[in-house]
Amino acid sequence: MAILSLFSPAVLRFYPKQPGLRQQLEWDDETDTPAHAPDGPPQQCLVLQPRSLLLFAGDAFETHCHEVAACPSGREVAGDAESGELVNGALAGAEAGETVVRGHRVSLTIRHLLEFLLTTT
Repeated sequence: MAILSLFSPAVLRFYPKQPGLRQQLEWDDETDTPAHAPDGPPQQCLVLQPRSLLLFAGDAFETHCHEVAACPSGREVAGDAESGELVNGALAGAEAGETVVRGHRVSLTIRHLLEFLLTTT
């Protein structure tokens, strides 16, 4: 999976391993993607700075839910109980507990889902 994040920073949350994730996916007509509500609070988070590219695959993509949560207030905290442990603080120039101000965000996501959805392991 590749995520190119543009214009505004955001916090990407990763949730604990979700056994049987593939079998639980349902199609979300609003986003036109497979969707699954994660179990429990986020475990880790990344700050996606403008003009950043994130690549991930394997276990991170196949068995862990991830999301950039809706942010109606325009402010979210990276590295707290609501977002999980901040794992890229030094690379992103962010510190745990820091408030990320989100403005207009554009994201280009590229993922190969057909094989993922057809595999039942």
